[in-house]
Amino acid sequence: MIYAGIILIFLYGSVLLVLAIGNWRLKRSVSERPLPTQGFSIVVPFRNEADNLPALLRSISEIDYPNHKFELILVNDQSEDDSVQLISQSLANSPISWKVIENVRKSNSPKKDAITAAVEISAYQWIATTDADCLLPANWLLRFNTLIHKHGPKMVCGPVGIPESEDMVKAFQKFETLSLQGVTKGSFGWKRPLLCNGANLAFSKEVFRELGGYTENNHIASGDDLFLMHKIRSQYANSVVFNNDPTCVVMTMAVKNWDELIAQRIRWASKTSKVGSILLTTIGIIVTLMNLWMIAGLFYFMIWKWDGVAVYLIIYMIKFFMDQVFIEEQVKDAPEKVNLELFFFAYLLYPFITTYIAFRSLFGGYTWKGREFKR
Repeated sequence: MIYAGIILIFLYGSVLLVLAIGNWRLKRSVSERPLPTQGFSIVVPFRNEADNLPALLRSISEIDYPNHKFELILVNDQSEDDSVQLISQSLANSPISWKVIENVRKSNSPKKDAITAAVEISAYQWIATTDADCLLPANWLLRFNTLIHKHGPKMVCGPVGIPESEDMVKAFQKFETLSLQGVTKGSFGWKRPLLCNGANLAFSKEVFRELGGYTENNHIASGDDLFLMHKIRSQYANSVVFNNDPTCVVMTMAVKNWDELIAQRIRWASKTSKVGSILLTTIGIIVTLMNLWMIAGLFYFMIWKWDGVAVYLIIYMIKFFMDQVFIEEQVKDAPEKVNLELFFFAYLLYPFITTYIAFRSLFGGYTWKGREFKR
């Protein structure tokens, strides 16, 4: 047991070190501001989002970009609340070009169907996606325009954050979001992107059509962002770039309770295991085994092997220190303050929750927005 812990902490530390170096290698997004020449079709799929849509629409109305250079396409995925009426009321006098369309279900993935339907009627060559529970920064499209102008990519990925909260469920999500952001930025720093988030994403409509959109993975309910990114990368090396600008973080609302959080994380885990990236799978296995060892070791050394408790605590403290340093690097770019006391308690829960989610994602489905999905 002790030898397994030593091996795992070495592997885990090596992963964090490589990702930390990748974060350091990732350059800040250029500060230049070319003319806003690129047109964007902003796509927002939604289902029963009446509580969140007003804030999103307000942030869209405040985007610093010429109104004639972007449009808003909202895709209604069988909402049962007042979302559609609310949109009509909110945008009735807006100078922004907008439309609401109904989702056309063709696969097991409502969101992929929604984005595909929007792409088919979009007016511009670049598609920018976000979620209905998000707040967009004013310079969102300007930064996309800058990176497209400078690098000529096929896809641009951006950072996502969660507002600070005194609630433990939300504090846990903020901790995990910063961790995933570190993995995302670290992998981009090595030009081997592993993760991205559809809440802050833009891609070329031309390449989407050329590669067949979400064909080959429509049977998987989630993963519109991840599958498309890896598909584009496989055909066009170095064609996916990251918007490493802390002023361009898209803020997304945290889920409200543990049941919703676990369902959401199972949904995420169900897609990452299907991407086919050996590197992403390897990192996931190392992290899962490390967390599993932390849990198993706690009971093993406390009950059967008291003389190994000191070694267990040393390994635990080494992991805690490495995680703290890694997270603090991400906190520097966070748009809001972080409650480090809540972070500590979230850290204690992390191995238990992530291990449970990992096993649940292997053996069962999940419920999301009132629908049942199989693995």
